Amino acid sequence: MLLMSKVRAPLLGVALVVAVLSLGACGSEGVAVPPGSDALQSCDIQRIDVVDLAVMGKPGCDLEGSSLIFPDGSTVEIEAVGISSGFSTSSVEGVEFYYGNWGLPGVSASVVENGRLVDLWASTAEAYELEQALLRLGGIETD
Repeated sequence: MLLMSKVRAPLLGVALVVAVLSLGACGSEGVAVPPGSDALQSCDIQRIDVVDLAVMGKPGCDLEGSSLIFPDGSTVEIEAVGISSGFSTSSVEGVEFYYGNWGLPGVSASVVENGRLVDLWASTAEAYELEQALLRLGGIETD
């Protein structure tokens, strides 16, 4: 079983590592990636505005290597299926950005301010629910 199990920040000019989520490997506490997600073919590389994820829907392929663009203009590269990452920028104190590749249901992205979820976008309802569960495990208030 694949679990979202790694949190790391991409290399951005003003990015700082955010190690809020503490997730383990198989058998540990974590959020399971849906079965079959690791067998997806690669998608063509694309640039995706997070606000357009719901319109995109289930991608039918692995979006690893594509880019997500957050409303503030921050751009991150989608990592392998089962990887969730987070970052913050020095321009907005207390604001953290998270994103993950869930495989079959696609990807999700969220914004957390002072430990509370303020925005969440996902390509499917399942990816949305998985992101919420992952954030809750990390102690983020999602309600």
